[in-house]
Amino acid sequence: MIDLKEFAAIAGKPGLYRILKPARAGVIIESLEATPQRSTANATSKVSLLKEITIYTTNAEGATSLQEVMMSIHKHYPTGTKVTNKSETAELVAFFGEVLPDFDRERVYASDIKKIVSWYNLLLNFAPGVFEEKPEETTTEAAPVQEEAPAEVVAEAKPKKATKKAKAE
Repeated sequence: MIDLKEFAAIAGKPGLYRILKPARAGVIIESLEATPQRSTANATSKVSLLKEITIYTTNAEGATSLQEVMMSIHKHYPTGTKVTNKSETAELVAFFGEVLPDFDRERVYASDIKKIVSWYNLLLNFAPGVFEEKPEETTTEAAPVQEEAPAEVVAEAKPKKATKKAKAE
């Protein structure tokens, strides 16, 4: 699964931003573009983390995460999408129906699909490592077992600490 927790969209600013670290009056961000520029998004800016965005669906849950949608797009189009944010509405809806068949066609607008396509292409071009498969944190393989040293060696290796009673004597 990809991890979008460090990427955000900011209301009123085009494109995507990588969140670098918190600042006194907001967060320090870096634009995803050929020549990245750093700036500060102040506390009054509406910052939307991509990890928290969901897309309306007609399935039982009612929504699916943007991360899952991005992975689906990447499975179908690993080198880039055939549509752009300037494509016709019918073409965008057909594309999105291919990558997310159960999206809610009444509540997901063409402008939403344009943003998602634009964000996918930005991530693919300027943060391709996002789409690399990361190993699961919990693995089924056991860690290699180290043989323990004999008790005498362990006892010699650790110096004995003086207790309060021994110091008083």
